[in-house]
Amino acid sequence: MVNNKYPLIIISPRGFNQALAPLVEHKNSTGMPCLLVSLEDIQDRFYGKDFPEQVKRAIAHYNQENKSRYFMLVGDTDIFPVRYIRGTNTEWNTRYYPSDLYYADLYDNQGVFDDWDIDDDGYHGTTNFTGGDERVNVDKINLYPDVSVGRVPASSPEEVTNYINKVIGYEYGAWRSSWKKQAMIVSDHGTGGAFAHKIYADEISDLLKNFTTFKLYQNNQPYKDMDLQKRAMVITGKVNDGIGVLAHLGHGNPHSWAHFLNIQKLSDLSNSKYPIVSTIACLTANFHYGPEIFQQDNYLTTDGNVWFGQGAKKANRPMPASIQPGRFDVESMAEGFLVKHKYGAVAYMGSVAKGEHGGAALQKYFIEFFARQMEWHKLGDIWANAMRKFIDNEALPGMGFYYAYLHLHKVILFGDPSLRVGGIPRWQKHHFSGEWDICHDGWRGKIKLTDAGDHPIDGPFYNLKGEYINSKGDVYEAYATVISINSPRDLNSWHDHQMKLVVKFDEEQEFLLYLHTQSKNEMSGVTYWRNQPFGVAMFRPGMTQLNGVRDSKMVEPWLLSGEYQMSHDGWRGRLNLAYDFSAKGNKHRFTGNYITADGENLLAYGETNQEQPHILKLFIDFNKTNKRADDQKFDLYFYTQTKDGMAGIAHWNNIPFGARLTKLSPLHLTNMEGKKGSIRHFQLYIPSGSSRITFKMTGGIGDPDIYVRFKDRPSLTEYDYRPYISGSEENIVINSPSSGFIYAMVHGYTDFKDIELEVSLLH
Repeated sequence: MVNNKYPLIIISPRGFNQALAPLVEHKNSTGMPCLLVSLEDIQDRFYGKDFPEQVKRAIAHYNQENKSRYFMLVGDTDIFPVRYIRGTNTEWNTRYYPSDLYYADLYDNQGVFDDWDIDDDGYHGTTNFTGGDERVNVDKINLYPDVSVGRVPASSPEEVTNYINKVIGYEYGAWRSSWKKQAMIVSDHGTGGAFAHKIYADEISDLLKNFTTFKLYQNNQPYKDMDLQKRAMVITGKVNDGIGVLAHLGHGNPHSWAHFLNIQKLSDLSNSKYPIVSTIACLTANFHYGPEIFQQDNYLTTDGNVWFGQGAKKANRPMPASIQPGRFDVESMAEGFLVKHKYGAVAYMGSVAKGEHGGAALQKYFIEFFARQMEWHKLGDIWANAMRKFIDNEALPGMGFYYAYLHLHKVILFGDPSLRVGGIPRWQKHHFSGEWDICHDGWRGKIKLTDAGDHPIDGPFYNLKGEYINSKGDVYEAYATVISINSPRDLNSWHDHQMKLVVKFDEEQEFLLYLHTQSKNEMSGVTYWRNQPFGVAMFRPGMTQLNGVRDSKMVEPWLLSGEYQMSHDGWRGRLNLAYDFSAKGNKHRFTGNYITADGENLLAYGETNQEQPHILKLFIDFNKTNKRADDQKFDLYFYTQTKDGMAGIAHWNNIPFGARLTKLSPLHLTNMEGKKGSIRHFQLYIPSGSSRITFKMTGGIGDPDIYVRFKDRPSLTEYDYRPYISGSEENIVINSPSSGFIYAMVHGYTDFKDIELEVSLLH
């Protein structure tokens, strides 16, 4: 029984399974569940008069039973079967044309499976250019795509890998990028009739009014005086810079866009920003057998013979085999852009044969829906809607447009039909859903969140729902919002790794959290209770968590002094902060350093104020410029009950990230120095339940002395503890200390420097 949850079906030979595995994983982890189905299984499981019909019946099965909408057909003509439709009495007499629309138009007007061979003569989708309007559509197919299909014309696992890397790179890279709103339009000199390329190009430019559009028109300077090589350099240079769409209008053949670009010049590409390419030129997507020119055919027939025909009129052309051996396979610009190189494009829509009447209209409709990507943001939806509009306006049987009818079949979408046009956020709802432990400060409980569907986040909606369960077992409703693939694209203030959580206590409490983007198993940020901000952190079950003893003492600024460990995401180091007792006024200042995992010693400093002493604005001089303007800023919130850490927000390149610091000791200073007679005071807090406090001074040169006293600052004559040891090595151990404040002083008996002072607490 098929599981009813796969919108995307990938059909390919088993030999491509390993190459496709990264794409399957990517799709399944980013809100596009997919199923990989092998051609071999289809041949074993599904009835059909030939291989293409077996594939079509399999597609209909997954559409009916699984509601699948997008079908990626992986394989060039030498691997994946092609359905050839027949045109009779054309200007070339009888000809055969590949039609992947066959795999998308599944049902007739009554919703019954349609094999496209109503008269059962073995020919599919036949059109007869003589005999009146009723002969335009001999097999009476309804033409409208019921699903979206896209072919990946790969002949090897390496070519599959080339392509899927572009899909993954595009979907992540295009999200909120500026380059996806860049467009390039390439047009040759045609000005009238069926070749009014510049006129059509201007229409496309109008549709892309919200894009920054670059035009390369053959008749416009400086391009008019350029040769193909120079024009090709302009195109490849623009693609390398990054564009979202590349539209070509002009003449072509399998190996080139005439006057502009050939398949050899595609090797000049080095881009990591992949455009969607659309062209109306002849033959540029000719992925199957010849012709290299219009009048020539060379292919394997259904009876196993080789056919070679040359000349405009060939009435007796035999039917091609659905799979053509590699020696007949022609490489086209579509394959060059998509699978032949690591670079190029992520999708290509073009004609496999001569461009016919209506070609410009189909491209225009495609660009129209592409430009509306907020509404139709799957590539297959863009293609399907363009096809439907083309059928309604250009190709309905009865209008006598034979060429338009053929054009529907000959223009094929190459690429992933489930491609999320415009990109997707790197962090998806499943990164935020599930169970989270919240166990620090006054919080003792669990948050459980599940997917609540897709709602826009600029309205009173949410897309995650669940509950908060406290340590007593009380349950409170909770809901949350994260950005999703269906969210508006213009929410510049909303970040992919950001979550807004609300817990419905008697008063709703709001949390602003940031997923730790490397580990993805922790969130931290700020919560608001009665308009007061507090630090908050959440962990996946089983992680080491802060779980200190609650203490009812009010937070005083000096309590923020100490040594803190940062061990999440890119943060791997220790922060040392010392309270500056010499500071005057409402501001309370801290000095210290941050020591990276590599041992790099960086200046750190911060400040808080008397009204909200638990809020610390911290700065670290990563750039080593001693300029505050380029120091990294943190907005941190000291845990007001357990007093054993801080959480909040780090600002990196103007992007907020979650930050969490675990307090290791009340004080840890390195590289201390002072003159003879100098005095430096420290005030520390001993929480209840502490069994030992240790003051340890080591290293350096000179003779500094430690003085320790309860209840008040020590002096040279009043103190509770003093080791009376010469040199820089001193140690004070106090067992079973009373909770409350304790004061320390370092006095320079002589000049000293490079001294380390560490105070540790044992609970």
